[in-house]
Amino acid sequence: ALLSEVTVAKPNPAHVHGRGSLSVLQRATPSDVILDPFPYVVVKNALPEKLYAQLEASYPSDQDLFRISKGESKREAGSKKNDLWPNRRYDIRAAKTLGGKWSQYLNPLWI
Repeated sequence: ALLSEVTVAKPNPAHVHGRGSLSVLQRATPSDVILDPFPYVVVKNALPEKLYAQLEASYPSDQDLFRISKGESKREAGSKKNDLWPNRRYDIRAAKTLGGKWSQYLNPLWI
């Protein structure tokens, strides 16, 4: 079925957490929705410049992300626990980022 009209939902104010909305859809408009060859959304400048700059400047290093995820990722056969493999996914459980010793590696903007 073809979509004749697209409605872009605005972020839920319940998810504001006192920092303003962090939704990448906050500036989306129906004209940002492209239906062909498949439905997708392109939102230019999705976040305010100042917020984006803060997120970019505070993005954790690869080593910090690895340190947080240690023990969560599947390892290659024969690899050592502290090996950082290129082009591998390292999972971080939400509970690890919400407090305790791991929160020191993440700027509160990322939590």
